Amino acid sequence: MGKQVILVCGPMCAGKTSYCKSRIAFWGRTSREKVDYIKVSDTVRELSNASNRSELQDTKKYDKAIARKLVSEMLKKLINCSILYVDGIRQLSILQKIVYEMSVVEMHFVQVKWLSVDKGERRNRFEKRKSPKDLNLSFDEADQRDYELGLDELERYLTNTSFTI
Repeated sequence: MGKQVILVCGPMCAGKTSYCKSRIAFWGRTSREKVDYIKVSDTVRELSNASNRSELQDTKKYDKAIARKLVSEMLKKLINCSILYVDGIRQLSILQKIVYEMSVVEMHFVQVKWLSVDKGERRNRFEKRKSPKDLNLSFDEADQRDYELGLDELERYLTNTSFTI
C-alpha cells in the first residue's frame, strides 16, 4: 500500500487531537512505519495571524488558501512518512479540495474519520482544559461559531457519504 492520510474531523472537544496522538503512539509501538501529524488550526493561525479561537473561527474566507497550504504541507510530510494524520478540518470546501488534490497523487490512500461525542461531554472537556485560546468565549459561543464556519455542512456530508480514495 502507498502512503496513508487520515483526515480527522469533528466538533470542538470531540477528541480529535487525542485520537491522533493515540494512533501515532500506537503506530510507534507496533510498526516500523513513520507517522506524522498536522494540526489544521496551526496552519490557519499561520495564514491568518490569529491568536485565539474567535479569530480562528473568522477565517471562512481563507478556505482555498488553507486547503492549498494544507496540501502542500501534507505532500512535504509524506516524503518522510507513510502515515499522516490531519487534525481539525472544519469546512467542507477544505476537505473536498484536499481529497481532490490527494486523489491526483496516485500513491496516497485517504480516509476521513468523523468523531462525535455528546455535547455535554464536549462542554465538560472544554471547561476542564481551560485553553488560553478559549478564554474569550464560552463553550456555547465557540461551538456555535464552529458550526457557523461550516461544521454542520461538513458533518451532514460525512455522515451521509461513504468514501475512501
